[in-house]
Amino acid sequence: FQGESRRLIVGLLWIQALSAPFFGLLTVSSSVLQAARRYDFLPRLDLFIMIVRFTILILGLRFGLDFLAIVASQTVVLLGGMLVPALWLMVYELRCVPHLAVPRRAELAALLHIGFYIFLMQLSVVLADKVDTTILGYALPDMDLGPSITVYQNVSKPFFQIRQTGWTLAYLVVPAVA
Repeated sequence: FQGESRRLIVGLLWIQALSAPFFGLLTVSSSVLQAARRYDFLPRLDLFIMIVRFTILILGLRFGLDFLAIVASQTVVLLGGMLVPALWLMVYELRCVPHLAVPRRAELAALLHIGFYIFLMQLSVVLADKVDTTILGYALPDMDLGPSITVYQNVSKPFFQIRQTGWTLAYLVVPAVA
């Protein structure tokens, strides 16, 4: 990549790197709200944020704003729009104040144990998605693989969805366990 596309990619990577801790906090706060049975709050807030983000996209493109600025604005709206109300509910209604503390050795051991299993599930999803068809392509190099890969993907799709569902469920449980 060179020039403008390189600048865009580097900018998007910086946005991801800087927003990752906030998405982690968002996951934990959403889990707390779900555990407190605040199911009605999150979907309405999510719908409102989606409308605001779409509006930012439409207006940004219409007025010719830089695409990186549009994505950064959408990320700020998403994180601020979800985190501020979620933390407000946690602190003022549930009396649960999140705080940063240095974890003890026993807590780290449990998190590393869970983290290892989550890593294995993520690896399973990645491998199930692309590696199998790549291996099929190397195993049968002299054939037209288009129809074969299509059949293989249709047959393996239920197994991939089962692994993905297991990973998603584990992802939702991990913040509560942590």
